Amino acid sequence: MVRNPNFRGDCSSAGLGTKSVMPKYCYTTESGVTVEQNHSMSSVPKRVRVGDEWGYRDFAAEHGNHATGSGNWPMKSWAAGCNPNQVGEFTKASAERGVPTEFTKDGKAVFTSRGHRKKYLKAFGMHDRNAGYGD
Repeated sequence: MVRNPNFRGDCSSAGLGTKSVMPKYCYTTESGVTVEQNHSMSSVPKRVRVGDEWGYRDFAAEHGNHATGSGNWPMKSWAAGCNPNQVGEFTKASAERGVPTEFTKDGKAVFTSRGHRKKYLKAFGMHDRNAGYGD
C-alpha cells in the first residue's frame, strides 16, 4: 500500500479530527488517501468506501506511527531543523561546528543518538526543555 506523503502519523494530524465520544478509526486506500471515521467498538468495519475505492483499517495511522523508548533513533526534528532550501547550508554548518548532521529534504534534523542531539543543540545555542535525565 502506498502511504500518503502528507499524512503525519495519526488521523487528527491529517486535518480530519472530529469530536465524538466514540473511538476514531482510520482507513487508508490503495492510492494513499486516509480518512477517519467514528464507530462503536462493537461494530468496527474492516473496510469502508472512500470515493471509488475501498479503505482498509490502518492501525499504524490510529496509533501515531511514532517510536518509543530506544526506538526513537534516528530521531527527526522539525524544531532543530531548517527551511528546505537551507539544507545544504545547515549540513555544512553542523559539520563546521563539529557535529555532522544530516537533514531530510523537508528540513528536519536527523539525530542518531541522545548524545548527538545534545551536542547539536548546544552547538546551535538551543536547549531542550523537555529532555530527560542525562539529556
